Amino acid sequence: RYCAFQRGGERGFAVRQHHAEVIGALLDRRRCEPVTALGRGALFIVPLHPGKGVLREYRRGGVVGRFVREGTLTNRPLREWEVVDRLFNAGFPVPDPLGVVWNRRGLLYTGAIATQFVDTTNLADLLKGPTGPDASLLENVGKLVRRMHDLCVYHADLHVGNILVASDPASRHPVYFVDFDNARIAAVSQLDRA
Repeated sequence: RYCAFQRGGERGFAVRQHHAEVIGALLDRRRCEPVTALGRGALFIVPLHPGKGVLREYRRGGVVGRFVREGTLTNRPLREWEVVDRLFNAGFPVPDPLGVVWNRRGLLYTGAIATQFVDTTNLADLLKGPTGPDASLLENVGKLVRRMHDLCVYHADLHVGNILVASDPASRHPVYFVDFDNARIAAVSQLDRA
């Protein structure tokens, strides 16, 4: 399903179906349109034929981010890729992983991840709305959180902003989970579940 690529110190994987577009976007932001900066990453739209993808760069946040904008001590792009790919292959509702790139410079890693674009609204915005989501949607979200834990994935930043509800009722999944940046694959304890 994926092909590996390397350019200098940059290494990664890209889905074979769109490998030229995805590799160009990951390495050079070729044909990418910037969207906005959110949290620790910058977002870009990647045109694909058909459809489009979303590319997120990894950047430092918090106090350290004021001094060192890019770079982490661990390979966060590859770690997130492994989690998203695992969930996708298990049929869990995450956007289709399209590609990942990382580069190690000294002690620090930089990189980016690309996933399929899904037209969604985050659950936080739906909860603020006048009617809110229906009870069956919320029950489904609870079941999916349990399933994610049963798949041995702990989402370290799980909140209603990282749960997306599909705008199109014909979407492959009614709900998608995103932002597995600090997630880990390991047995999920009762304390983790809480």
